Amino acid sequence: MKDTSHNQKPSSNKSQIPKLLGKTVAHLQDGIDTLIAFGMNKLSKFEKSKPTDDSNKIIKVSKVVAGFIGKAGKSYYKEYEKLKKGKSDK
Repeated sequence: MKDTSHNQKPSSNKSQIPKLLGKTVAHLQDGIDTLIAFGMNKLSKFEKSKPTDDSNKIIKVSKVVAGFIGKAGKSYYKEYEKLKKGKSDK
């Protein structure tokens, strides 16, 4: 009996690798987005924290800047999620 195994098409492992890689990268991106959104949310609350009487001007300005960056980032991610949702609905 002839061995015809060498004439068979290779398994679909080669086609699975790009799919697996794409899914892995998507999950990594989502994880990074989640961490950054969490950080921006925390930063946006910095400005609201009560200053102590002995706070110097640098700390006060830093809180305002951190609050601004946090609010901008929060707004960015809110809009970004809307855009992603709109594209996935199509």
